[in-house]
This record gives sequence, C-alpha cells and structure tokens, in this order.
Amino acid sequence: MPLRRFLARLKGRGGRGATSFPAGRSKASRALELNQAISGLWEAEATHDRRAFEENIVPVYVALLSALKKVQQDTEAEATVIALLNNTTAACHYRWSLRLPLKRPGSDYRKYEIVYTYALITAMAVDCLLAHDGDDQTLPASAAARILTADGLARLQEDAMVWEDWLGFFEHSEIGGLYAAAIRDKQWAQQRPQAQAENVASEPGSEAAQPGPGTRMKQPAESKPAPGSGRAMLAALREGLQDGSLSFNQPRDAVQVDRDGRTFLEYPAAFEWCIERLALDADVKRVKNRFDRLKVYKRTSEGRQLFRGKLRQRDPRVRGYVLEDASVLWSDPPPVGRFVIENLTTLD
Repeated sequence: MPLRRFLARLKGRGGRGATSFPAGRSKASRALELNQAISGLWEAEATHDRRAFEENIVPVYVALLSALKKVQQDTEAEATVIALLNNTTAACHYRWSLRLPLKRPGSDYRKYEIVYTYALITAMAVDCLLAHDGDDQTLPASAAARILTADGLARLQEDAMVWEDWLGFFEHSEIGGLYAAAIRDKQWAQQRPQAQAENVASEPGSEAAQPGPGTRMKQPAESKPAPGSGRAMLAALREGLQDGSLSFNQPRDAVQVDRDGRTFLEYPAAFEWCIERLALDADVKRVKNRFDRLKVYKRTSEGRQLFRGKLRQRDPRVRGYVLEDASVLWSDPPPVGRFVIENLTTLD
C-alpha cells in the first residue's frame, strides 16, 4: 500500500549523500525503501484509519528526517529513519500482545488501544531525535514539539495518565508499558535487582540473583545490557569499580568520592571510559544524552546536571555529575575521598 504523499515529500527533501547506503543507490531507490518501511508501520499500527495515519504519523517522520539532515548527510539520515521505522514496526507488532497501559489498575485497555499505539510510535521517534540532534538540556516535551503535529501533541497531553506514561518512556518506566513495548520484552522490569527497583532498572535480558530469607539485595546481578544505553553505562561503571579496572579517588581519576560520600563522575572522562569499555560507535554527546535520561544524578537549583570540583588545591576545576545515592554505583558505601564538590562538600 504505497503512501504517495509520504513518498513525494521524501523525494522533495532528498539529496545527494555519501555513505550510509551502498554506492550507486539512486534517490528513487532510497525513497522506495523509505516508502516500504512506512508502509510496514502502517500495517503494524493496525488502526485501519489511513487518513489519521497520514495526518498524524507521517508528518512526524517527515519532520524527523528534515531535522536529521541538518546533522547528518542525507543518506545517513534516511538510513537512520529506515532503521527507526523498522524498529517501531516490530514494537507495534509486539505491542498488540500487551494490554496497555501496564500497571494501571482499573484502566480499560480497549479504551486506550489507539492512543497508546500513537504514544509508542511518537516516543520512539522523539527518542531518535534526542539521540542524534538533542543538546544536553533538551527535554522530551520540547523535542516532541519539533516533530509532532500540534493536534498529535495535544492528543498525548489530553489524558494526564497517557502523558505521564509517555514521559515515563524516557526514564524507562515500567508503568504504562511503552518502554517494554519498544524493547519488545515485557519481563524486563522483573529481572532487575530489588534494591534498585525504584531508580535504576537492569537492562533487558539480565538475570537477577535471588536474595535469601531476610536479606536485602544490594549488588546488581551480572547482566549484558544493550551497549549505548544509559543503563549499560551504569552497569559498566559498577563493574569497573568492582573489579578495579576503573580507578577512583586518585589524581586524574574520572570517579571521585567526596568526604560526604557523594560520587562525582567527571565529564567527559567517565563517558570516554564507558565508550572504550563497551566499544561503542558513538560520540560523547550522544552517550551523554542517554545517560541524562536516567535521572539518577543531582541537579543544581537552576536545573543543570553538571557540578564543578577538584581533588587538590592546585588542580584545575573539572565538571561532572553528582550521584548522592551510593547504591546506584556501589554495592557497599564507598570509601570517602578528598574531592571537593563546589557548594556541596562539607569543608569543616
């Protein structure tokens, strides 16, 4: 079922690019592949309302493609959108095995079938935009305003529960089920350690150890989270601190602990370590955007994520994240250090 409107718009925004498609691929061939991908999503979305699809969903990808072409070559941007469309199609197919919203007692899933499908599609599109073209402070709602239609955004915000669950997608919340649908694993939340159930979930596919009677599990179980996600970086940092491959509290270390037990992750050094450790094909900005969405760090009164500090008086000040909850990175309270975080560390 060709969506000529979308195909025509893509052709109108097409251009010569270089690397993401094999050499010799014509503009028409690339447009055909894009059209096939959007047609696949139309079938998976399964509302059978073609007009609504063309008016509310197609413009999202047109706007997204336009935004990506400002930061990527044309062919690379098109490849990014095709990959997103294919992933979203798979997520929509999986979504129909769930009764969304999840963990919302008393809600009638039949009432929310269409709007939660729309919420899933748009959340994945906004997540793609944030990963490739979001600055350090961009919030999901602001990014949504760039690519969603006004009616589409209003539709999400009309029901407070839907909007809360849509925003929860970006914090990997298990409530609502949008993130579970996106990763196609409704059991992912059940696999995370109990001690970190509120703030830091394990990645899908991890296996949590079973605590004995009367014990509280503090240490995350062995897992292999998807490289590139914020939780994958947290897991790598935890493992590095535990096995000694990531030094801390020494001069020029990316991880420091102040005398009050707060953990300081130097930016960008801590993320550069994660990129090397996980062999990520991503730049520091993209990795930072993923980490920012975890919301496990302290913010300044102005809403900024980065604080400044230094280990010794003669050292230059460095920027970094402050984690006040030791259980995010440590199985036991970390040994305190001499690092001073400006406006936070007790100096007496």
